[in-house]
Amino acid sequence: MKEKWYCTDKDCLQYCKENSDGTFEFIEKVALNTYDGNTCYIVKKALIDIRDYTAKEIEAYISSYYDSLDQLKENYGKHSNEIIAECIFEETNNGKCDVYGAKNEEDADAFIKNFIEK
Repeated sequence: MKEKWYCTDKDCLQYCKENSDGTFEFIEKVALNTYDGNTCYIVKKALIDIRDYTAKEIEAYISSYYDSLDQLKENYGKHSNEIIAECIFEETNNGKCDVYGAKNEEDADAFIKNFIEK
């Protein structure tokens, strides 16, 4: 188990931490376009336990990225659970994530850096 935060996507400052209980924590910034054409930022955070999902649900979550669960497992081997959890996190927008507002991109970046350094 890694038990430390590591960057999984530099573009959105996405970080992951694998916990000793097999769960994964993720945090990232998300750019949102406002009605007046500006961009604002939020920080999205969630704890993902892939044991909470059926194989059918996992297939649905990964379908935007992979042809099948078998393909994902073949590509990533022992890291498959992390990739599955990341796909679930990236596709989750239904209230299962904590969301924090930020004034701008710099504030979102600072929030994430402060959070992962705790």
